[in-house]
Amino acid sequence: MLSVHKIGFELPAEKVDVLHLEKLLNLTKAQMQVYTRVYGLSKVSVHYGPLEDMMLSALHNSLHDFVIEPNKIKYLIHCHTAQMVWPFMRSIPTEIASRMGFTKALSF
Repeated sequence: MLSVHKIGFELPAEKVDVLHLEKLLNLTKAQMQVYTRVYGLSKVSVHYGPLEDMMLSALHNSLHDFVIEPNKIKYLIHCHTAQMVWPFMRSIPTEIASRMGFTKALSF
């Protein structure tokens, strides 16, 4: 039987003004309106380090309360909220599963 015991997440503490992103990312007025009017955002969390660090932190947070053998983990799923941010043919979830010793985990 498949069950989800815990979902881990990492929300970076540093927040920047959405208007800063307009200049930084060279967004159009229409794109900015999506963030401010549609999504209702004025600030967003930003992580400046490697994506793997943020994902490992989320994983450690989710496993904190559990004593489980790494080879018992069956799935490691990364649900991202933006376009792919790593090179084509590189699977960061697979790399993290390997680093954590999840030898039997299907990761995507």
